Amino acid sequence: KAAKTLSAEYSYPFLSHATLEPQNCTAQFKDGKLELWVPSQIPNEGKDLVAKALGLAPETVSVSVTRIGGGFGRRLQSDFMIFAAAIAREVPGVPVKLILEREEDFRMDFFRPGGFHKLDAALDANGKLTAFRTHLVTFGAKGAPGRGGELPNDLVPANLVPNADLGMTVLDSNIPLGWLRAPGSNALAFATQAFMDEVASAAGKPLPLFMLDVLGESRLVTPPKIPGVPDIWQPPAFHTGRAASVIREAMKISSWQDAPAKGRGFGFYFSHLGYFAVVADCAQEGDAIKVTKMWVAGDIGSTIINPLNAEQQVRGAMIEGISHVIGGLQVPIAGGQVQVANFDAYPLPRIDVVPPIEISMVRSDFPPTGLGEPALPPAVAAVANAISSLTGKRVRSLPYKA
Repeated sequence: KAAKTLSAEYSYPFLSHATLEPQNCTAQFKDGKLELWVPSQIPNEGKDLVAKALGLAPETVSVSVTRIGGGFGRRLQSDFMIFAAAIAREVPGVPVKLILEREEDFRMDFFRPGGFHKLDAALDANGKLTAFRTHLVTFGAKGAPGRGGELPNDLVPANLVPNADLGMTVLDSNIPLGWLRAPGSNALAFATQAFMDEVASAAGKPLPLFMLDVLGESRLVTPPKIPGVPDIWQPPAFHTGRAASVIREAMKISSWQDAPAKGRGFGFYFSHLGYFAVVADCAQEGDAIKVTKMWVAGDIGSTIINPLNAEQQVRGAMIEGISHVIGGLQVPIAGGQVQVANFDAYPLPRIDVVPPIEISMVRSDFPPTGLGEPALPPAVAAVANAISSLTGKRVRSLPYKA
């Protein structure tokens, strides 16, 4: 029987990709062949979709990829390629350049789905986590969650406790949904790690030390296989030792104390094969809260081919994490219409909100994996937890409102 139980509700909004370069494509249909110049994240798949939509043989369609002015998952969709190709076919021999107006680009986005979590946890008399439960309410169609709205079966800490329950309710919706940087994880990390901060407090420990207790001894935790899913898409095994190493490294580089200072927050997450821990400090400056320093520790394996690019990937993830919490980013939907049309209502972070960021990459004896996604999720949690520490009021809904 649990000595203490806790419950909380967390929510987060729909988000836009808000790429600085609007979706665009240049197309020319000539002599029965179609040539496309496009900033796409999936040029091969896009080519095949265009051919299918226009009834063309795939070998008659060619794609030249231009540099991308921001993708973040939006250019995993190929709608704008089809639009430009369809117009070009009507005027053979004439190059056609299609650029969505900013208002069109916002309203025609494939949005990161919003969500609501009901979370419960139990502690024994020694403050050890013995049970964890979450129920996610998300959006999708025909009972299936939309892109980025899934609840994985390897969610930390559910995969580490003796009693766990993961539930999901899908609300059918016509809202176009799409993957946003660190799909799914960018929201799940906030809900789970912010709640774990509450649970850690009830156990009388700061979150990083509590998470080390939850991780336990170094071992490989293999989630159950999902029936009917190819092996390549099965959830990966989770190495508690690698997770513990990045948590300890984040504590080390941030000079973490057993009783952390007011305004300091922590977040850990494992996603996209990467292990990351983030410490964030924040302070009140006038009427606003500002993140004043961030420390990041990550493990993506044995080799980093381009250290400078790796560092910039992590810095970008930290800035994006800040914007999820205190940037005011959200996409309200009313009467079936998106209520955001430009950057005046969707303010991207400016350079003056960027704090000093210290990064330490932990090398491990594992094959190298990607870095575009896994640093972002714990940044969202760390900033939210830092604000909770500063204000004494739990941040349970994003974006933060004073």
